[in-house]
Amino acid sequence: MYFVPDFIINDQKKGEIMTEVLEYVSNIGFPIVLSLFLITRIESKLEVLSESIKELSVVIQNMK
Repeated sequence: MYFVPDFIINDQKKGEIMTEVLEYVSNIGFPIVLSLFLITRIESKLEVLSESIKELSVVIQNMK
């Protein structure tokens, strides 16, 4: 996209540009936000899982 001064763009064109920008945000922004949310949720669960595996390893070593 390129810069065009406001006085050149008429109101209809401004509406089209705004619609295009909102479309990009909805198409690209939502997946990014969702991905970040899921990564943070998975990260905390992976930490818990990792700790459980360490504890299980200690228990198995004590059984031998």
